[in-house]
Amino acid sequence: MTCSAVSCTNTDELHERLYAPFGLAATGAFVWGMGRLRGNAARQPFWVGLAAATMAVWGVATVLSIALPVYVTGSDPTRLPIGAMVSPVAAALLTTLGGIAAGVLSRPPEPG
Repeated sequence: MTCSAVSCTNTDELHERLYAPFGLAATGAFVWGMGRLRGNAARQPFWVGLAAATMAVWGVATVLSIALPVYVTGSDPTRLPIGAMVSPVAAALLTTLGGIAAGVLSRPPEPG
C-alpha cells in the first residue's frame, strides 16, 4: 500500500527499485511475528496490537513519504525526496521491532 501510494507521487523508477525490498522485509517480519503469536487465545491482545501498530506505522510512513519536502540540489535538477527515502526504512525497522517486542512480551514468565 505504501509503495503504491508513494509511487503515484514520485515517479522515479530508481526510487521504486531501491526501496521495494524494505516492504518485502517488513512483510516477512510481520508474518513471522504473527506466526509466533497465533494459536493461543491468551496471546490474542498481542497479535491484535501488533496488527494495529503495523498499520499505524506504515500509515504514518505513507503520509510522511508523500508530504515531506523534496530537496533540490543546487544548479543540478536532481530531486531527493527525503521523506520517501527515510520513512520506508524506519517503518521496516519499527515493524521488525514490534514483532520482536510482541513475541517477547507474550511469553509466559518462566518459573525461577
